Amino acid sequence: QAGANVLESYYVDIEIKGQRLRVGGIYGICQPIPSTTQTDRWYESLFLERLQDTDRVKLLLCHKPLAWIERGSLDYWNVDVVFSGHAHGGQVRLPIIGGLYAPDQGFFPGRVKGLYKSQDKESVLVLSRGLGGKSPVPRFNNLPEIVVVDLVPKV
Repeated sequence: QAGANVLESYYVDIEIKGQRLRVGGIYGICQPIPSTTQTDRWYESLFLERLQDTDRVKLLLCHKPLAWIERGSLDYWNVDVVFSGHAHGGQVRLPIIGGLYAPDQGFFPGRVKGLYKSQDKESVLVLSRGLGGKSPVPRFNNLPEIVVVDLVPKV
């Protein structure tokens, strides 16, 4: 009713101040595999193939970051910026050590917040700690965050 678009395996093409963007969303296993490989989420590969088929700047909202930071998806898929969360910044953070636990990554996960670039530095993952979540473990030493990103055209 408010005019929001749900972007689950869907994208929209928009233009802001003359900049042509494609904004898509996916829950996100996003493995770096061809769509012909049989997986339980094969449709995500098909969606990502359609999403990247444009000359527009490609922004992806993806709930789960694991494939983007640990399985090579940031290098495989042609997406300019991926915005993700799910790791909650490690939920509980310890000094020097960092995040104690993250969903899908287990204990001492390492990369749970921040910016991560592809090997060619052309794509970036913006991994947010987020605002909360329905976790039985409360946040500790891990402030909630709202991410603000300025997209600057290449010169």
